[in-house]
Amino acid sequence: MKHDERALQATKQRVTDYLRQHPAAADSADGIHRWWLQGGEVAPQIVEQALRELVEQGVVARTVLSDGHVVYGAPSRKS
Repeated sequence: MKHDERALQATKQRVTDYLRQHPAAADSADGIHRWWLQGGEVAPQIVEQALRELVEQGVVARTVLSDGHVVYGAPSRKS
């Protein structure tokens, strides 16, 4: 597995773990990079790719706010 692929998988896991611990959390890709992952050694592009894949998998919800900003968080649970 290449370095970028390892970084991508690790980032997806960290985002998923964060949302398990903080199910009401929601932030922009930049906020997730800075605060959830605390910057670290992961490139912002890896974070964005991880979020795209997690959205496609239904693990993360992508919401466009009225001002056009995009935030990511746990998908809402329907009873």
